[in-house]
Amino acid sequence: MNLKTSPYDPLPDGFHSGLKERDMKIRLCARLCVIALLSLPYAGALGAPGAPLPSKATLAAPPQLLAPPPSAASVSVAQASQFAVPILESAAQVPVETTLVSQLRAREACSPANPTLVTGLLPLSVSQSSGVPWPEIHFVPAPVAGLNYTVERAVDGTTTWSLVGSTCGGTPSYIGPGLGTNYMFIDGSGGFVPGTTYVYKLTAYSPTGTTAWISFRWTPSVSPPPVLFTNLSHSGSTVSLTTQLHIGAGGMPAQQLLTTTWGYSGTLPRTNPAVCSDVHGPGQGDLVCSAQLAAPIGTWSVTVLTQWGIVWDGAMHILVQSATSGRISVEP
Repeated sequence: MNLKTSPYDPLPDGFHSGLKERDMKIRLCARLCVIALLSLPYAGALGAPGAPLPSKATLAAPPQLLAPPPSAASVSVAQASQFAVPILESAAQVPVETTLVSQLRAREACSPANPTLVTGLLPLSVSQSSGVPWPEIHFVPAPVAGLNYTVERAVDGTTTWSLVGSTCGGTPSYIGPGLGTNYMFIDGSGGFVPGTTYVYKLTAYSPTGTTAWISFRWTPSVSPPPVLFTNLSHSGSTVSLTTQLHIGAGGMPAQQLLTTTWGYSGTLPRTNPAVCSDVHGPGQGDLVCSAQLAAPIGTWSVTVLTQWGIVWDGAMHILVQSATSGRISVEP
């Protein structure tokens, strides 16, 4: 029989030793918690541990709205630079010139400051090509060394001019040597409205600070001919098609693109005699092309996009195009 610590102790045997053990554990836990709290650095409510409290956030000022860019004729490159749009390119923001700025650079590169109007700089002759669905001007330049040229375009009756050609670059058009000693201008900027008359202003600039200009008008009355489907049929999963294009306005097309709504995309190569042929001789009649395609079951559209253009600077520049579509149901 174990003795109690006191004859008057009503507690059972072993109680005091258990109480002491529990008390030691509580004290040890409390000490560890205090040590842990003291060892932690101050942490801001909104920051990482140890970081100072963040300062009050400052809202960025709203961006200013820019007015619409003026025409190239009314401002300089320095004034127009505000319209350069910065875009994120790799790790740095690189300003990208707008069309207005590039046009102004082309103009200022070609033209001297405050040029003087003189005679003797105008082209010796100017002629327009007929039967083509784009403006094509041929001119014989004056026998003056170092001449540069710019071409501006406006709708007849208006005063809003756009720079569409320059021997100093910066435009999508061609202006430069043509056949023989002639120069040629082809407007590749597009945006023509059928039946609308456009005024072109051809300006010559000399290195000595003199200038002269001449104007001409052009109305897009000739439209590119459409492609006709002379056959669009199927036998099983094979779709056969034949197209016919009259070689008239614009002459021989640069290319014909063939697409379908079931996902096919390709070309009708006019130089491949197994696909296309001139039925009345090269460049004199109709261009007939044939192709066979594998198609799944369903109702589909087949589209031929015919494009005309001219090669300069080693690249094909598409000037006008015409699209024709046909539908076919491929069913068992």
